[in-house]
Amino acid sequence: MPVPSLPTELLDQVLSLAIRKHDRPIDILLAHSTFYAIGLRELHQYLSFCTVKRLQRFSKQPPKLSYHPRAIDIQLAGGVHEPDLILLIRDILVSRCRFQSARRLLREEADDTTISTSVRHLNLCFNSHNGDPNISKLRDVFSVVNPQTFCWTGPDPGHHFSNAIIPTAALYLLQAASHWTNLQELTLTHISFLAFSPLRGSTVTRIAAPEPPFTALPLLDLHTITLGQVIFLAPWLVVRILESQPSLKKLRLVDAYRESIWGRRIRQADIEATVEDEFEDDDGWLLARAKEVVSCESQTERIVGGDRMDGEK
Repeated sequence: MPVPSLPTELLDQVLSLAIRKHDRPIDILLAHSTFYAIGLRELHQYLSFCTVKRLQRFSKQPPKLSYHPRAIDIQLAGGVHEPDLILLIRDILVSRCRFQSARRLLREEADDTTISTSVRHLNLCFNSHNGDPNISKLRDVFSVVNPQTFCWTGPDPGHHFSNAIIPTAALYLLQAASHWTNLQELTLTHISFLAFSPLRGSTVTRIAAPEPPFTALPLLDLHTITLGQVIFLAPWLVVRILESQPSLKKLRLVDAYRESIWGRRIRQADIEATVEDEFEDDDGWLLARAKEVVSCESQTERIVGGDRMDGEK
């Protein structure tokens, strides 16, 4: 086969997409030596899992890698319900892989370190479930990493309102994330904040009143938080995050609701009113920060009913 004539930068992008989507990415690498040289780095630095079977295979027998993983991507279909999913993710993050660079291949020397020490980007897309016996382990699972970017979205279509990150999952995830000192960007969608402001009579009230997320310590590199399709988000929680994270440059609320999706969306005016009514802000710093940093957006509308912002902010 002739040497591919595409520029390396473009070929790198093509192979990256192909490897992530192909059921047997090794077939792509073996097609040409150039593909192998470029693709091997992509395959080992970007660990992608689209089925539970792949997660199980990796957790049982961690492979020998030539590059330290920099990103982990887990994309599971909405109908997948694996009781041990959280444990599988934990096993992968704490896996002690044999990292063997190209120059060490002949000498059979290799590093032996956990994946969690090198991972900088986590991208998750799956549903958490009520009744999951392992849900409380989420805090410990995510405490072993310190990513620069973290994203957890729901697998359902964008127009479908669903709750992928249930209240208890959100609680344990955010308790761990509040201590990620490397964190720069956080994206969470299809999430419920009920655990942080439980309704009277809710089963979540059995949990002791938790500390609001991202108020334990300032994360000096955190500049962007995006919350989409979020329910039971109290405006005072948003203000507390603003108050506690001075490095934050953007806090996007996309389709964010005070209670259920049949109630009222959060507007910019709600955040500003909360600052004025519930917080001490004699010098106006917090109010100015709320106006500058927070944006309330309407992205998905129902055909009938619900709060249609109609251009309001």
